[in-house]
Amino acid sequence: MSAPPYDLETEKQVLGALMVRPELIISVTAIVKPEDFYLESHRIIYEAITALFYKGQADIDALLVVNHLKDHNLLDQSGGGTYVLSLTGDVVALSNAPIHARRIRSIAIRRRLLLILKDISEEAASPQEDEGSFLSSVEERILQITSETSSSGLMHVQQSREELSKYLNEAIEAHTQNRLVGQATEFREFDQVTSGLRGGQLIILAARPGIGKT
Repeated sequence: MSAPPYDLETEKQVLGALMVRPELIISVTAIVKPEDFYLESHRIIYEAITALFYKGQADIDALLVVNHLKDHNLLDQSGGGTYVLSLTGDVVALSNAPIHARRIRSIAIRRRLLLILKDISEEAASPQEDEGSFLSSVEERILQITSETSSSGLMHVQQSREELSKYLNEAIEAHTQNRLVGQATEFREFDQVTSGLRGGQLIILAARPGIGKT
């Protein structure tokens, strides 16, 4: 079997862009998942970037990502601090990050399809006791890939549950340590209600004139 398709330069472009312009994270995470990256080191870096963002770190940079990886004993697996820092210098066009993300996603789907076809080929070459079950299995696996290519950005309930569980654990930990999950503001009562501002949120403050919104 030939080597699976991948594009390491495009992966580097996306990672570098996210560390230079964190506001791109929302659009990119709607397209590409950690497992879509070919290199494990790139998956780890991508997860570190998104973890910082969704914990409320608004101003993400490469050094913050390096420190996060170091704190979680993942720096060596990510390629090292020098490698992570170098990614921001390789970015050609920041605004193209979503385009590059779609390419990463497309190549990842092709990789998964090739693996499925390999498994189907090997199974087809072996005697099958129940041809109907085998064909149903083939159809199910192909449909799974098809659903990935036509995804509209909706999240599977399992993924939603995992992310909610992760957020709740972070909130409980922050509460026991008497700290906020997100970024503090000048308004103590507001912080107590919201637990701080977090990346990816759209927050609208409304009040009468002269209250102190500005």
